[in-house]
Parts: sequence; C-alpha cells; structure tokens
Amino acid sequence: MLRSIITHREICCTSPREAVWNALADTHQLNRAIGNHPLESEPIQQGAERYRVKTRLAGLSLEYEEQPFEWKQPEFLSIERRFLNGPARRYKIEWRLAGNQQGGCCVQQCLKIEPRAFWFWPFVYLNSVQITRRLVNEIRHLDANLSQGLEAYADAKKSPIDSAALERATQTLFTSLPSNERDLAERLAQHVAFASDVAVSRMRPFELADHWKVDRRRIVAICLQGVLSGLLELTWEIICPSCRTLASRMETLSQLEEQAHCHLCDITIQVDFDRAVEATFRPAESIRPLEDRPYCIGGPFRTPHVVRQTLLPADGTATILVPDVEGRYRLFIRGGATVSIEITAQGSMREEVAAGEQASPAELTLAPQGELLVHDRLNQERHIKLEHLAWASVATTAHYVSTFDTFRRLFSAEVLRPGLRVKTSRVVLLFTDLTGSTALYTQHGDAKAYCFVLEHFALLEAIIDEHEGAVVKTLGDAVMAAFTQERAALSAAIAMQRAYARFAQDRDEAHGVQMCMGLYSGPAYLVNANHILDYFGQTVNIANRLQGASDGGQIVLPAEMAERLETSGGLKGVRQIGHFEAQLKGLDQPIAAVRLKADIE
Repeated sequence: MLRSIITHREICCTSPREAVWNALADTHQLNRAIGNHPLESEPIQQGAERYRVKTRLAGLSLEYEEQPFEWKQPEFLSIERRFLNGPARRYKIEWRLAGNQQGGCCVQQCLKIEPRAFWFWPFVYLNSVQITRRLVNEIRHLDANLSQGLEAYADAKKSPIDSAALERATQTLFTSLPSNERDLAERLAQHVAFASDVAVSRMRPFELADHWKVDRRRIVAICLQGVLSGLLELTWEIICPSCRTLASRMETLSQLEEQAHCHLCDITIQVDFDRAVEATFRPAESIRPLEDRPYCIGGPFRTPHVVRQTLLPADGTATILVPDVEGRYRLFIRGGATVSIEITAQGSMREEVAAGEQASPAELTLAPQGELLVHDRLNQERHIKLEHLAWASVATTAHYVSTFDTFRRLFSAEVLRPGLRVKTSRVVLLFTDLTGSTALYTQHGDAKAYCFVLEHFALLEAIIDEHEGAVVKTLGDAVMAAFTQERAALSAAIAMQRAYARFAQDRDEAHGVQMCMGLYSGPAYLVNANHILDYFGQTVNIANRLQGASDGGQIVLPAEMAERLETSGGLKGVRQIGHFEAQLKGLDQPIAAVRLKADIE
C-alpha cells in the first residue's frame, strides 16, 4: 500500500477557542479565503456519502465523494474526501482545538493525502505543502481579525455593487416608510452594500434584528418594503426539521408542494407553513449580483444546533461523548430514527442504542460527559448526530410573514397553487361581525350603510396591523384576521371594541349596531381561495362560530385560552361577563367558553 503524505502543524491563537472554532466551522468562507474553486454537486445514494462533487484543484478537474463531516463542538472537526479521479485517492483534514490559560487556544492541524500511484507522489507532496501553508496562514489571519474585534472573514472578497442602482432603490424605500423607520432602512441598505457575500446571500430578518437589537417585526416589514423598492429579492426556502438546512428553494409560493425531501438526512418533509417554509432575502441582482455556487456543501456552521456528528460504520459501533451542559438533546440517525436524550446529573455514565429502522430505546437519560454507544443493525454506513433541542431558531416562517398586512396587500400574487393545502400547526384567528346590520341598510339606505361598513373596516384593519396581525378577508360586514400570538389577538380585539365605541358614538346609523368577536387558536390549512392566502379547517369553523355565540359588544373565546391569557396578564382591560358551554354546529361536544367585555375608556 502506498504511503500517505501527512503534515502536522500547531497554530497558537490569542482568540478564545469558541471564536476560532466558529471561524473554522464556516468551511464555505474558509475554502473561499484560501483560494479553492467553487463546487458543483449532485446527490448520490451509496454508503454514507450523500454527494458527488466536481471542482478544480491545481489546474485539474476533480471529482470526489464527500463523507459527512465529523465534529465535536468546539474541540474537533474532520473532513474527508474520496477522489474518483486525479492524483490522490483520499484527502483528510483534521483540526483539534484546546484552550490555554491565557484565554486563547492552540489549533492542532493534521492533513493526510493518499496518492493514487507512486508516480503521483511528488505532485501530491508539493500540493500538500501548499495546502498546509495556505490553511495555517488563514488561521493566523482569522485569529488576527478576531483579536481586533472584527469578524473572522471581515476582509473577504466582496461582489461588486452598482452604487447608482443602490441609491435609487434606497431612496424609493425611504419614500415608502414613515420617517421614524428611515434610519433602520439606511442601516439595511448599508448592510446590503458592505456586508460579506455570505452575510447577504441569505438574509434572515430575525437574525438581523437580534444582531442590531431592534424589534423583529420592524425588520421584516422593512425587508418586505425593500423588495418592492427594488433593493432586495424574496426567496422561499424549505428547511429540513432535523439538519435545519436548505432542502429546496423557490421564487414564489406557487411552487410549493405538500412534501419535500432532505437528501442529507434522507427524510421526507411535510411542508408546514409555520415550521418548514422560511422567507429569506438577498440583494436584488441589479444591485449586487452574487455567486450562487458553494465552496462547501456541509459543515458545522450550517447546523449550529448539532453538537456532535460522527460516522456509524456498517454493522459496527460509534461512540459519542455527550456534552457537559445539561438539557434536552436528540440523537438523529440518517433515515429518520431518533432517540430523545435528557442530560442531567442523575443520568447514567453509559448507555447503548440499537440503530435499525427505528432506534431502541426511544428515550434515555445520561450524565454530563457520559458515553453513548450506537450499534448499527442495518449493515449500512450512516452519519449520526446529537442535536441540542433548546437551540433557538431564527427562521422567519412563511406563516409569520403571512400575518403582515404589508405582505397581504402588496404581495397579493404570492399565493399557493390551486388545490394545494399547506398545514400550519397553530394560528390564532379572530372573527368580527356587526349585529343589526340588516336594519342599518333598511333604515339608512345602501349607500350610507355601505360607507359606514367601509369606514369600520378601515378602523379595524389599522388596529389589526398595529397588533401584529393581518386581515385575511372581509365577508359582508365581517372581518377574518390572523395572528401568531393569542395575547396580540386579544389585545387587538380589546382595542377594536374601544375604537368602535368611539367611532359609533355620534353616528345615527350606528344605533343598535354592535360589534361581536370570536377568538380561537389551533391547526389549520392554508389554501388558495379566490386568489388570496386563506385558512381552511375546523379551527376556522370554531373561531367563526364562537363569534356567532357572542351577544352584542362581547368577545368570546375558549375558557382554556382565557386561563392562559389570565396567567400571563393578558386579560387586562376586559371584564369577564360569564362562562358558558358553547354548543357549536358541527361539534359533538360543547366548548367551555368565556364572554369578555372591553372596558370602554
């Protein structure tokens, strides 16, 4: 067997281990920084490898199958490639990071390349020396940036900017926003112009808002306006619930299907509107064209919730040392088998899992720094990973975006294809209606009554938008609105009752006309109904019928929701009129409900 070429280097860094780890984990930017070429990949099914990759190296066109990366945050990262052509058979790079007493860290780098034949040995050797030197120099450079308080890749090459187009789009954005939002819009424009290509290629509004320490909803609203002004482009992404990486990307919601597939995890994804579909933004092509080809197709940077990942050999055993941080975790085995893991001081130091079509046991408890042995029962090489379930998602879901009045008014073409139903696991629906409206038309005539209804619609729509909801549709003199939070929906209902009381106070046509409301939350389906994003299902029916159970000027909601809101302090400004059993059409059992009355100021 031909001897492999192995190089070892030690790089002492002044930056903390976690910061250096995060820089190395961003293998897309690392590969780009050291001068590697972009990659083209295609899915494959054999073994643990999931992709066949094409690239260029040292003037050669190469193909390789990439093993799933192995890592242990923030201590170890290993990348292995098996070449199908060219002078080398196999390439493996490993980094091991250890903290030191000065607050910095030491990076142990090991590069191992196996030549394909002995006559390739000199060529491979020279390239291994060159690759080692580039990596060592880049790690030192990253450390220097971090030690100065900069981003690790702060000086990475950026795509060109059309300054004139940027200025036009920014000015258009300014004119569409209230004056108090223009400073934030200017900050967004500066981000589009000067942030790294990676930072702007997939802009996540929640991530930006958290970094800038501003309200998330403000950033989403400005990004939507940025699309209309020509500053940004909106993209819809299907996100795998396991690896939380991109499974597919679409330009419009009409391209959605009920299911998608994550090739990396080998699982089928049910396309839930509030879990699997994410809205992301990028600079408009006319302002800043970006290179779409990746420099890496895996890596810890893409999956920050994965604390450990390793290979499970066919008919073999893999060992995972669990973290020393207590909490809820999940072992995921490619193909979909999972084990729920609780890490607690009362857990055992060693547990074993049999990984077949399902994993057994389904739940277990381990102590911090405990040992988990996973045994393959399918005779298949697969990757396994330990995921931290408490990792906070910053996804701006399609369901969240659909509760913006701006989105529903100005992106009306963004609807599902006819016949498609996409589930959302939870939506808060509010229905309003006017009692006595028939008499309103009879006594005051169609024109005056219609004007009254339209003015009342405008009043309610403004309040719904102010309380982080969106009008789905109007039906006669009724309104259907959607929210993501129960407290926001009830606050909107209270504000509407008060505003309506003031609105109707001095109007003759309002005599005897009161506003009734119903609130309900639960799962629903989104559908394309008359070219709008509408909701369908039992949650819709119950919310509408609770409104029908309201006496004049009351808000009706389930008793369970009222209890939750009372616990969180959400019932301020209302009086409980009484509890009752709501007998609703289509339901076998009554619903325990509460009638509320807003305190009129």
